[in-house]
Parts: sequence; structure tokens; C-alpha cells
Amino acid sequence: MSSRWRTRYSQALRRRQERRLDGAKGLRAAVRDVCGAGAEVQRCQWHKRENVVSYLAKQDQPVWRRKLQAAWAHPAYADARRALDRHARALRLLSVREVHTLFRDDAPTPGAR
Repeated sequence: MSSRWRTRYSQALRRRQERRLDGAKGLRAAVRDVCGAGAEVQRCQWHKRENVVSYLAKQDQPVWRRKLQAAWAHPAYADARRALDRHARALRLLSVREVHTLFRDDAPTPGAR
């Protein structure tokens, strides 16, 4: 990374830190500050999955981890999205509050690891 970009990233992060760096939201905002509104940030599938399954009963978590991971493993986006849609419907029936995070604009690309 060039020193110019390092400086810009550091400045953006410092600005966000002064306003309270808010986890991934703060980092995404810093990236937008530096790279522009069109910058894409891919969220980590592991963290997204763990956030969703944390709302489930402990005995159900391993099954849902496997289901979500299998959905993201589809090489074709359309197939992955259909699988995630099915899982989201089932999770909503279980009243999982964080199911909406599966489909945020910053969601990881299905098939990407």
C-alpha cells in the first residue's frame, strides 16, 4: 500500500474514531470516505453466520451453521441466493432477529470465501 493511501485510510479511521468507531459500520464508512460511495465492502461470512446463529438455541446452532455454509458454497449466485432465501424464511419462523443481515447490500458474495 502506498504511503499516500495509508495516510488517507488513517485519517478516515481517525475521523470515525473521534465519532466512535462502530465496528464494521465504522470501517465501511471509513472505506467510503477514502474510496468513494461506490466502494464495496464484503462482510465476512463467518461473522455473519455466527451473528445469525447466536440467536438460536445452542442445540440448533451446528445444523444452521452447516445450512448457511452450504448455501454460500454454491458456485452460482442465483443458486446461493435461492438457498439463502429458503433459510431466511425458516429462520423468520423461528423469530431470529438478525436474519435480515443475510441480505444486506454489504453481504458477502455467495460462492466467495
